[in-house]
Amino acid sequence: MKTASKITDRIQLIDVLRGFALLGIVMVYFIEQYYAGMPPEKAANYNAHNLADQIVQGLVFFFVAGKFYMIFSFLFGMSLFIQFSKSDGSAKFQLRFLWRLIILFAIGWLHHLHYRGYILTIYAILGVGLLLFHRLPDRALLIVALILVINIPSLVTRGVQVIQTFQTGTSANPFVGDNVASEKYFDILKSGFYLETLKANDGIIR
Repeated sequence: MKTASKITDRIQLIDVLRGFALLGIVMVYFIEQYYAGMPPEKAANYNAHNLADQIVQGLVFFFVAGKFYMIFSFLFGMSLFIQFSKSDGSAKFQLRFLWRLIILFAIGWLHHLHYRGYILTIYAILGVGLLLFHRLPDRALLIVALILVINIPSLVTRGVQVIQTFQTGTSANPFVGDNVASEKYFDILKSGFYLETLKANDGIIR
């Protein structure tokens, strides 16, 4: 009876949507060929060799990428909200919640060593912020939400890049990495050994 009770406590729709979102994310990984980085100039079209490739790539990124990532992120936040709503908010719960985030970060980091585009480490870090924000009044949460929805942090970052471009007098293609580091990273992922790949994804490129 206890087992049945635990099963019914789960919201099955969330599990179904989470699996659906993960399927879409894997499709995007296929298109990217599991290369999460700016390709060097010499390999700018490494995953789109002809018009058909470009059409499929455009359709997947338009209909799949943004939507499925958004669904997965939304479900992550909803799951955390459900945990908070069912808890008493005690220090014991917060420590247990923090421990789960640490485990999530460790899993994400291990995956990051094999594929730099994995996002669980970011979710784990943002999850820590929820411990600080969940007690804020609704008005403050609404302001923070609007800042994130409008994407002000990204706008500020791009503004700084524009200013730097005017100061240096150079303008780089934001979709292509043309420096030595990007070429070295691309070559390692294409033909490097396993240990070299781990070091490259961890940012340890000598």
